[in-house]
Amino acid sequence: MLVMEIARKELKFLNDPFIYYSFVNPLLCKKYGIIAILDFCHFPGKDYIGNVYYEIPADPSLGKRKPTRWYDPPSGQDFKDPIPAEWESWLRMRRKEPPTEEEVAKNLAIAKLKKENAAKLEAKRLQEGGATPSIPEKGPQSFPVYDEFHTGDPEDHPNKQKKY
Repeated sequence: MLVMEIARKELKFLNDPFIYYSFVNPLLCKKYGIIAILDFCHFPGKDYIGNVYYEIPADPSLGKRKPTRWYDPPSGQDFKDPIPAEWESWLRMRRKEPPTEEEVAKNLAIAKLKKENAAKLEAKRLQEGGATPSIPEKGPQSFPVYDEFHTGDPEDHPNKQKKY
């Protein structure tokens, strides 16, 4: 903490709350992980992939209405790799509380069960002689035509009166 006080005195731009909360604090949080020194950086959790999630809570006294949230992927992985849907919704502020391990495990079990059921249904369909659905040809001829509805052709309109 002594280093931070010296840095704030020497570097005047660190006294600006916007610069400090936007640039300096996230770098410090990422560097030190769970920080006991900085009590305003929280460590809400870690997922089964190995991503580590961080949060800086909102501080209305400094004009910061929303919390800042981010994650660090495990070493060797990129940010392009998918993250669990529960954690993504937390990062995008769609939910207030971070997901629990039980919730993530329950949703993973449901997804696994759905994949197994889909594989069973596909095997059953193929056993019964079902073929894979054919890809319809594109164009106006592929558009469905129903007898109870008229087409856009004015000659075929049912309310049109014939002129003699």
